[in-house]
Amino acid sequence: MVSIIDEAALFFKDIGSPQDSISFYTKQAKKNKENCFKVQFKMEIPKWHAICTLSALRFSYKHWPLIEKAGGAQEFLKLPAKDIKYALCGDSKRVKVFSKENKNPEEIIKDAILQSKTIKAFLKKGGHILGLNGPKELGPLKRAPLAPLCAFLMGDTDIIFQKPQVGIVGTRHPTKKGFERSFHIAHELAKKGFIIVSGGAQGVDIAAHKGALSAGGDTIVVQGNLVDERGNINTYRTNALQPKSRVHIISAFGPWTKSGNYLFAERNKYVAALADAIIVTEGGEKSGSLHTANFAKNMQTAVWAIPGDPENPYAAAANILLQDGHARAFYKIDAFLDSLNTTSNDKKSSKKVTKRIDPKEGISDEKCLEIIDIIHTNGGKAEVDLICKKAKLSIPSIQQKLFELEIMGKIHKEGAELVLTHY
Repeated sequence: MVSIIDEAALFFKDIGSPQDSISFYTKQAKKNKENCFKVQFKMEIPKWHAICTLSALRFSYKHWPLIEKAGGAQEFLKLPAKDIKYALCGDSKRVKVFSKENKNPEEIIKDAILQSKTIKAFLKKGGHILGLNGPKELGPLKRAPLAPLCAFLMGDTDIIFQKPQVGIVGTRHPTKKGFERSFHIAHELAKKGFIIVSGGAQGVDIAAHKGALSAGGDTIVVQGNLVDERGNINTYRTNALQPKSRVHIISAFGPWTKSGNYLFAERNKYVAALADAIIVTEGGEKSGSLHTANFAKNMQTAVWAIPGDPENPYAAAANILLQDGHARAFYKIDAFLDSLNTTSNDKKSSKKVTKRIDPKEGISDEKCLEIIDIIHTNGGKAEVDLICKKAKLSIPSIQQKLFELEIMGKIHKEGAELVLTHY
């Protein structure tokens, strides 16, 4: 029969991967049949300490309702350990109970409760813990799958709520043209009041950050690294970004998280969560930008990609997204703004993009004009078979025309249908 001690096993984060849930109980606790948390949290602990403790124990955003029901993180940690275990794992999961250290829970918490010196150093440097005062502080980060209980920000806490935001992503090793294009797009969008979001890596990411800053705009760096032992979440690359007042650095990974390359893939989902649209400039067929685009698609965030020569390996990511219908072709910034139909927080005025554009504007090819008419008369969208039938063209011929129209930003794919961008 399962003992009460087994059910009340204390979960605590050891140095392991984020998937680990390491629990333990001591001989003393078993002998006395003490609830591990009963002794542990008789003292009052700071709110930030409590939030970070729960995060280290693998609690996430989805657990916030339970935490709030208990009266907050500090009160939640005073609950019986079996209730905390149930909140974390539910009835259906049995977790083996073992100990790696011959310490009682109180000693473990005192020694390792979230590397408190690290968090204190982070806070002392002006850092902020998003989620400290409730889940609303996480803003759009909540959109990410398995969103964190808290996140760490060095910068303006209001920045994640300011709109519009565009993520610009791509390879770490772009061509000279790709770097310049990423810089230029970020620069032009920042001039129009957009906040540029990227991952802080070399290549396209840094180009996007620098482009935004060169226009006097703000940029959000979503890091794939931890809060380090000195309380930093920046790197030498982000240290070089100026001015500091317009660089806002976010990490969802506390010092208890095991470092590794997997964090950079995890980081991509937070880039997608913050952005109102994602632009893929350059990337290979295994580029991390494909992960970001996939996360964006699942969050119903628009993805744009710059098409390129099929033989150019750096155009593979964009071409894959366009071929699969998961992205729209990025043709020019004005077309992007009109299609996005968003509000620009320009310093002089805040105007919604409402300019009415003729879908035939700039088209001279007769067959392309005919295709636009066919889609327009069909309610602004139509499948390829219908267009072929009405235009009396073969599928290979029609696909060439459709590609030209997509490159021009006149149409885009939504599933099996072609849709007029301006209808």
